[in-house]
Amino acid sequence: MSESNKTFEALLGRIRGHQLAAMIHLAARWDLADRIGEGRPLAEVARELKADFGALRRMARALAAFDIFAVNDEDFATQTAASRLLMKNDPRSLHAAAMFWGMPAAWETWGDLEYSVKTGECAFEHRFEQHLFTWFAEHPQESADFNRFMAVSPEERHAAVVKAYDFTKFGCIADVGGGNGMLLNRILAAHPQGRGILYDRGNVVDDAIGDIKALASAGRCDIVAGNFFESVPQGADIYLLSQIIHDWDDERVLQILRNCRKALAANAVLLLIERSVDLGSGPVHVNNFLSDIEMLVLHRAAERTTAEYRALLEKSGFRIERVIGTDCPFYLIECVPI
Repeated sequence: MSESNKTFEALLGRIRGHQLAAMIHLAARWDLADRIGEGRPLAEVARELKADFGALRRMARALAAFDIFAVNDEDFATQTAASRLLMKNDPRSLHAAAMFWGMPAAWETWGDLEYSVKTGECAFEHRFEQHLFTWFAEHPQESADFNRFMAVSPEERHAAVVKAYDFTKFGCIADVGGGNGMLLNRILAAHPQGRGILYDRGNVVDDAIGDIKALASAGRCDIVAGNFFESVPQGADIYLLSQIIHDWDDERVLQILRNCRKALAANAVLLLIERSVDLGSGPVHVNNFLSDIEMLVLHRAAERTTAEYRALLEKSGFRIERVIGTDCPFYLIECVPI
């Protein structure tokens, strides 16, 4: 195939990407990878799902054309490397990602992309008349899918953070907006002498993972409910904000950072864990730029450049000490009070 034809086919595939995404979402919603296991006749799967066998067969064969599942001439389905990533218990599972990014509300929001690009405003709020996190409180299944997605960290963010940064010099580690505690658990597992504070909204920390609850019972972790727009717990040696800043516009980011500044002692550290959309000499992660547009349509927020982080931090009383790359698309921005 000529280079021009390869370019044509590649762009055409991207134009039709929503069709493949819809099939992947349905496969995730039906737990298709887990149902197929190590191999199963599609007729059995169709009966179990109460789905039309012919239609399911056609969808499975279409997915197989993209190397997501394998289907033989006897309609027996098996796994591929890609389909295994749709199994719930795979260490790098994308099941929750497929559920969250493929949910009907996401489709509707991206359908309003033009609104966001024309106005700079949030397409989700334009369509649903409330912030995404408020909407989650009324949609528990989608909220659970989002929390699972954040916990699984398919880009191996948690492991990369633990590998890239030495937490052993800090006695108490506070994860502000730490969700169900997956990142904090990984850090405390690698730092047996450390203590933790998991801080997030009440309905979020109520779903803290079992390991964090066990650490709390053992006295190694405090689980604290609260709102980082109002205050942040005092007493930690390092404060983590992992994928928090990118969810909010500058005004709200300054509220969060200033509340962190009030909580930090003079010798404490603030560590941001975020994507970067710098276009410099370093590696360019294309998914960071997709995430930037997602932040626009979902939150009226943004992934930011290092210069943009620096400006917000200085306005809120912090100085960047260093920016640390990791084995994944995320960067660590280490900050100290000024």
